[in-house]
Amino acid sequence: MPMLQASMQRRRWPVEWIHAPRGRRRRAALRTGTIGLAMRQGSRPAQSSDRRRTRRYVSRMLKKLSNRGEAFVHDLLAPAAARHKAEIYRKVRIGDVIDIDELGAKRLRSLGFTGHFDFVVTDEDHHPQFAIEFDGGGHDPKNDELKNEICRRADLALFRLDPGSSRLQIKQASFVAFLVDVWFYAQAFHRMQAEGSIAADEPFMMMSFLKPDAKNIFDSEFVYAFTARARLNRVVQSGDPFEHLNSASISMIGPDGQYAAFARHGDHVGRSRVSFKAITWGSLEAFEAARELSEFCHALAYHDLCDEIELGRDAPNAVRSLEAAREEIAHITAQGFRLVLGMGDTKQWY
Repeated sequence: MPMLQASMQRRRWPVEWIHAPRGRRRRAALRTGTIGLAMRQGSRPAQSSDRRRTRRYVSRMLKKLSNRGEAFVHDLLAPAAARHKAEIYRKVRIGDVIDIDELGAKRLRSLGFTGHFDFVVTDEDHHPQFAIEFDGGGHDPKNDELKNEICRRADLALFRLDPGSSRLQIKQASFVAFLVDVWFYAQAFHRMQAEGSIAADEPFMMMSFLKPDAKNIFDSEFVYAFTARARLNRVVQSGDPFEHLNSASISMIGPDGQYAAFARHGDHVGRSRVSFKAITWGSLEAFEAARELSEFCHALAYHDLCDEIELGRDAPNAVRSLEAAREEIAHITAQGFRLVLGMGDTKQWY
């Protein structure tokens, strides 16, 4: 027996399992943290099925704090926010951003306690600037309108992105990053106007913000539409450096801040749609900010036009027709879209 006890101790099995009656063995096992007991001497105690179930149950209780789409949006926001010394907060409770006691309606206050924003972007002093909701997979829309109303009452800008609008890019420039730039440059522009550094009647234009090493007054990273029209010159290959002047284009904005743009050259038509929604612009002047964002959509339409021209050389029957574009414009006009920006002869679209 001493040899058996020594063997049991080497295996770290409690000695009382050998000598104690069954009930006492179970109580001893509970003290040692092992539920399954060996009923005969020398057998290895089985791991408790209760413990296995508990371990699996705990792992199922843990939830991911961000899905793939939200992580993608954050990675686009981060470098843009860093340029403006801004901060990004994720999964922020509404009540931590807004004084919910001022909301009035009980249902709004209730959501303020339980709801959250996917992202809140603040300035360098951590004052909230705007919130972003990612309406992707797994999104529950039942509280969207309540959240929209909360932001309207609090005068907090709220933007909604879907998977399509979050992935829009022109070369290395993303629509999400451009949204951040428009916000903070517009704020800086209006501060300079208030200080008298910029004339009060000067319009806000993103292309007026030049690169640090700008070589001329057009050397800006935000000339998306101009670079797209320059590509049109190269694609058409007419030899005329002003060939882009023979094109025409319009951009439109929908009732919820969506964008649509169309560009035409000859028989070829390009289009672009951005399903981004600006629920409220908060303290920012809505029209000028919306106009600048429409420039991005405008540029996408010109790039699509270039793709259509190149496609038409190989498959002329596959290109988009002007009549189809006119039908789409008539359809979205009936939905409340209105003209924001036009280049060339805009009458040909109607």
